[in-house]
Amino acid sequence: MKVESLEWDSQFLGAPVSRIVAEDASQRELAEAMARLRATGVRLAYLFADGPLAPADAGALQARLVDRKVTYRMEAEDLPSTHPLPAVTPYVPAMPQAELERLAIESGKYSRFHVDPRFPEDKFIALYVQWLRKSLTGEIADAVLVATDAGRPVGLVTMAQSGPAGKIGLVAVDEACRGRGLGRQLVEAAKQWFASRQVSHAEVVTQQDNVAACRLYETCGFRVHAVQYVYHLWLATPPTSRPEA
Repeated sequence: MKVESLEWDSQFLGAPVSRIVAEDASQRELAEAMARLRATGVRLAYLFADGPLAPADAGALQARLVDRKVTYRMEAEDLPSTHPLPAVTPYVPAMPQAELERLAIESGKYSRFHVDPRFPEDKFIALYVQWLRKSLTGEIADAVLVATDAGRPVGLVTMAQSGPAGKIGLVAVDEACRGRGLGRQLVEAAKQWFASRQVSHAEVVTQQDNVAACRLYETCGFRVHAVQYVYHLWLATPPTSRPEA
């Protein structure tokens, strides 16, 4: 079992946040780790496990399953694509940022930060807005592509190269424009960008519950590489948490 403090998350939430990688830890070991974290003032712990916790263990730990995180992967030889991309264009600063921010927020619908009602709604929105802004400025993305309809942004994809790997970050398509192949164009465009950078492989992460996204990546040739179960353990309830559904 590994336990680490998360500086960025703690600063963003305004309270200590930690991550626990369960590995082969028992329920007793996890409970002891939680007790230590609680004693040091940690408010929230993210628990990552390779498989689901037993219902009795999850109940005893008050661990909420918030994500079945799926990592899709494609090897370099499968990246080249000749799929037509009539709606996709590189991001330029003249594009309306408010529309792009709305798309970024919409892309987080299935994220654990939206699924967990204890995670403050304003923080979820701020997280995705910040993700988008830092992508547009090149802080956390190397390229941003946008799908347009009559000049209006209706979809986007962000890409970054980390060492030999290419990684897709945000992918979003306006709900009113879905079913027109825009998501396919965006992902195929990302594949072409990765191929031009000669990466060894490309990865994209989504949620297993996001069936449409999973289907899109599989249609584009990505294959499941790993699945992780992510739990939120609230050691102190945030005052601005949303009502339980």
